Amino acid sequence: MPHPGLKPQARCSAQRLLMAKTMSIRVELDECVEVWRAGEWAVLPTTEWSEIIRRKKDTETKFDIISLGVDYHVDLETMTRTELKSGRSRAIRFAQIERPEHSTAKGFEAFREVFHEIAVEGEGHEELVTEDCLLQSWPGVVDDEDLLVATVSQMYRCMLLREKQGVNLQEWVHYWALHRGDPPKSVFQEVNERLRQLVLHDAQVLQRLQLQFESAARTLDIGLSRLALSLQELLEVCRSMVEAPERRIEQTLAGNVLQAHQNGKLAVEEDEHLHYHDFLNVMLGRHRQRVYMWMYDITAGKANAWSWLLGTHFTAFWHTGVVVEFADGPGEFWFGGKIFVSPPGTTPFGEPLEKRFMGYTYKSRDEVVYFIGANLAFKFHRGSYDSLTHNCNHFSDKLLMHLTNEHVPDEILRQPEKIANLAAVQLVRPLLNRWLGTFQAGSEPAPAEAPADLLAGLGPSAVVRFARREGGLQQIGRVDSVCGDYCVVKSLDFWRRCLVERHLHTSRLTRVLAPGRGLCNHHINPKEEGGAAVIEGRAGCWLPSLLTAFEPAAKQ
Repeated sequence: MPHPGLKPQARCSAQRLLMAKTMSIRVELDECVEVWRAGEWAVLPTTEWSEIIRRKKDTETKFDIISLGVDYHVDLETMTRTELKSGRSRAIRFAQIERPEHSTAKGFEAFREVFHEIAVEGEGHEELVTEDCLLQSWPGVVDDEDLLVATVSQMYRCMLLREKQGVNLQEWVHYWALHRGDPPKSVFQEVNERLRQLVLHDAQVLQRLQLQFESAARTLDIGLSRLALSLQELLEVCRSMVEAPERRIEQTLAGNVLQAHQNGKLAVEEDEHLHYHDFLNVMLGRHRQRVYMWMYDITAGKANAWSWLLGTHFTAFWHTGVVVEFADGPGEFWFGGKIFVSPPGTTPFGEPLEKRFMGYTYKSRDEVVYFIGANLAFKFHRGSYDSLTHNCNHFSDKLLMHLTNEHVPDEILRQPEKIANLAAVQLVRPLLNRWLGTFQAGSEPAPAEAPADLLAGLGPSAVVRFARREGGLQQIGRVDSVCGDYCVVKSLDFWRRCLVERHLHTSRLTRVLAPGRGLCNHHINPKEEGGAAVIEGRAGCWLPSLLTAFEPAAKQ
């Protein structure tokens, strides 16, 4: 229904968007190369990843390459890319990307043109796009009305930044510019939350920031979004804003960026190219959090004194936790029979022997909790616990790779295996059990939230939320078919003006909005009473469980 106070106007030009019949295309994927930069995986320029893949096919493993005027050394054995001038190395990986012919990258002018075609006149003669007119002017013939309504509903909610009905031109351009860059969902949410606060004080600040980016950005062959700024170009934009005679909010924002750069605290890499969402993230105060691995000796020093009984010496029997210094307070994530998040220093393990700095992450607390619930909870619980492959240190390793792309040291991960291979471990098992067998998690720390089984009801015809890549922006689609851990999802694409078919792993689905036919029994996440993040596992740490494996058969 049209929103009150909005007067419809002629939309004859919008009819040019309609097509004579429903069309559907299937998006194909190509192999590409991504680099770990600024806490996220980013697609390398097309010319660079194409060259790397060509060299790989020629069985080359180490070679030099030039990208955007910078010399790099690529090592496919260690999967690293090193800038020759600075010597800085970053991890790379092979991934998949939608083929260029399927790209719908549009410019700011295209966004504005379509807005003016479908907008209606609101109060004060301001042009606005309402949910109703977006439904009526959706391009193409759409037979699936339920899918269209769900798609438009989510799109409209995501577009709104002001506490008013109707999307204005700045909100419309902002939404599509963000989607063109396909940032992580957390970045999308963080940027929008900060913008909502700004536009309450200055309704035009977003428009001015858009114009600053648009006028300074260059067209580069990078990922889905080709408009980008270098660090130096960002600084030039900020200087021009600071020097402007009229006092505005963005002058303060730009001054903060320049001050952070001067103090060496600007969260931008030297060779990073900033897309629209990156630019806003920096201007609005992008924050990066320090990540540590806290290392505990679960024997409280006894391993150093008595491990010779095992036939070798161990400084400690290690338990690790991952500490993230979030803006709203630090949290320690650890696995001790359940997955917990606690205030650092309040776990049952006492004081850590070492607090090892592992790097930075831009991920929020909510995003980390969601990742654990969606990707780790089903691995680290009572039924799947294994002292060699799924203990507390393996949990830390998985989480650290997600946050910083760094592993737990091999000597910690392999320690249970080394102990298991020692014949003497059976001889001293009673002694070790007296030390460690009564180890408990202690009082329950604040548990992380574990999402419910959000994919209950997955099957053909189900309406779902999905992301094209891990942690990416949410879209609405309808499941066409399911086969094992993969499914075909069809979604409405505004710019392609048709249905788009994608072959996705079920991990890319985030929620079933309407159940389908022939429901599939997917074990995505265990459900807990009260929805708490307490995923049951074996009490204590890995060593008591490992020793239990050596219990004589007669006593079992």
